[in-house]
Amino acid sequence: MVVACPPCKWPALLEEQGPREDPSILLTGTASIGDAMIKIVAIRVNLLRRATPDYRRDVPVGRYRDSGCDVVLETVLDEFEEAAIQLGELFGAEHTNIVELPTGSYQIWVVPASFG
Repeated sequence: MVVACPPCKWPALLEEQGPREDPSILLTGTASIGDAMIKIVAIRVNLLRRATPDYRRDVPVGRYRDSGCDVVLETVLDEFEEAAIQLGELFGAEHTNIVELPTGSYQIWVVPASFG
C-alpha cells in the first residue's frame, strides 16, 4: 500500500549558521511538506572520521569551543548517526545522507521547524 504525500517545497539555498570564522560548517534552510514547516540541517563532516565535524585547520579549536558550536555539532552528529543506524536496521539497509556541496561534504537531516 502507498500513501499520497502532500507537495514538498525545498529551499534553493541554505544559510550559513556556523561561527564567524567558519560559517559554512553548519547550514540550514526552511522547507515544507504540505502545510508542515520543516528545517533542513546540514553539518559539514570529515569523511575520514565518521560522524565528526569537518573543522577547518586554519581556525583555532578554541573558536568553535567559544561559540559552543563544537559540543553541539559533535552531539548532534552522534545522535543522528545512532538514529540512522537504528532506522537502517528497521528498514534492512544502511543509507548515507552525505551530500557534496561547494563548501564540503555534509550530512543532511530534516527536523521540525521548531528546532531553531
